[in-house]
Order: sequence, then structure tokens, then C-alpha cells
Amino acid sequence: MIPFYWEKQAWESIILPFDGSNTIATDDSISSVAAKIYDSEGTDLSATMIEGAPSYTANTVQVQVKAGTAGAEYSLELKIDTTNGEHIEDDLEVRVRAKKYTNE
Repeated sequence: MIPFYWEKQAWESIILPFDGSNTIATDDSISSVAAKIYDSEGTDLSATMIEGAPSYTANTVQVQVKAGTAGAEYSLELKIDTTNGEHIEDDLEVRVRAKKYTNE
């Protein structure tokens, strides 16, 4: 899936779009999607870092990711079912960057 990673700041709650057109056949489309996010220790943080349910249109998946610890990297796991009966799993990296400057 494209992109392979996303960067965000800890405060942000942002919808991350993932283009699956390079993974899903041209005569196929997404029928369902599930998402989970894990820290570097393998702890499931989906309840605190994923807002709502992921959505999809055609071959694009959208997941709203929030929070995280500055400087940490997370693995966002996407499981996609297609109308042709394929099951696709992809892991994408979410990097939470620290602010460069702060007024605090």
C-alpha cells in the first residue's frame, strides 16, 4: 500500500489515506477493512490511537489515527477483504515526531 509510512505529531488526530491500487487487482475492490495499531513492544493500542472505524472507497482505505508518544514508531495493521474473495494484510509505519519548537 502507498504510502509505506506516515508522520504525525502526538496532538494530531488525522485521517490517513492509504492507496491500495498497487495491491488490489484492477477488476477487484474493497468489501471490508479492519485496522489495529501496535507499539514497538507489540502492545495493541487501537483503543487509544484509532478513532472510530476505518472507511474505504474503491481501493483507498482511510484510518483516523490520534495521540501517540513523540519519537515513537507504531505499526498500523490493515486487513482488507475484497469483492473477489481475497484477504490482504499490510503493515504500515506511523511515526510520531516531536515538535521542533515550543512556546511552553
